[in-house]
Amino acid sequence: MSGSNNAGTLVIAPVRPASSLDTYPSAYAQELLGGHMAVALTTDLTGIPSQRRVEGMTCWVIETTTLYVLSGGIADADWTVFSAGGGGSALILARLWFGGAL
Repeated sequence: MSGSNNAGTLVIAPVRPASSLDTYPSAYAQELLGGHMAVALTTDLTGIPSQRRVEGMTCWVIETTTLYVLSGGIADADWTVFSAGGGGSALILARLWFGGAL
């Protein structure tokens, strides 16, 4: 694999807790790039820094029990309500995907 050397704090192995039985997190979702996040209010979607957004990332809004996805870019206007199609409920899908109880 070729490429330039990365700058910053280089991690050459996965970041993990000392034991799989430890109950503290090894990272905070709100501090990662992309992936899935959860916020309390719909207005909090715009508070996610653009430097942590990637197209396709999702965000669960607790206030409205709505799943949003960044589609078409990473601007505030690119947050759209997730649609599963086929009449499926986004609430059920989100809870199944992200480990919540039905």
